[in-house]
Amino acid sequence: MSFSTFSGPLRAGTVRYPTDNTGLVTLSRTAYVNMSGVALTSGAAAQNLFTLPAGSKILNFIPEVLVTVAGNSVSQVGVTIGKAGSADTFAASFNTGTAVARVTQATVDTAISGKVAALDNIGTSDVPVQATFTATTGNPTSGQIAITVVYQQRADSGAQVPTPSSY
Repeated sequence: MSFSTFSGPLRAGTVRYPTDNTGLVTLSRTAYVNMSGVALTSGAAAQNLFTLPAGSKILNFIPEVLVTVAGNSVSQVGVTIGKAGSADTFAASFNTGTAVARVTQATVDTAISGKVAALDNIGTSDVPVQATFTATTGNPTSGQIAITVVYQQRADSGAQVPTPSSY
């Protein structure tokens, strides 16, 4: 089995002309962050996750603790997701917990509440996305957190449905 790479937004449907019933394909990227040795209590630790194409619309984030976060009495890991090198955030700080589990959708919804404009169109150039981690007690010595982003790639301008003449 192999992977295929496409350049530009991928549209799917059965009728392109005269009435368009095509839609944009939903894509995802996952980053795995190892918590061992990350000094979270001495300050926030920013980790680059992935780069999203210009004009993308972020539909959701799915954070999961894949390996129990433990060591030095760590009791909670906080995460903020945003643009690398910027104060712009896509998800305000939320807690992941330390046990193997997916962060609840309600927690993620609260974290992205009020970020609709930032999520709808990430801008006219590719955006490196990072997560900033903090801990409420000790620095973890083990654990792994995965963060998946679900998004639609659109035109660089953020246009979702270009006119047929621009294909």
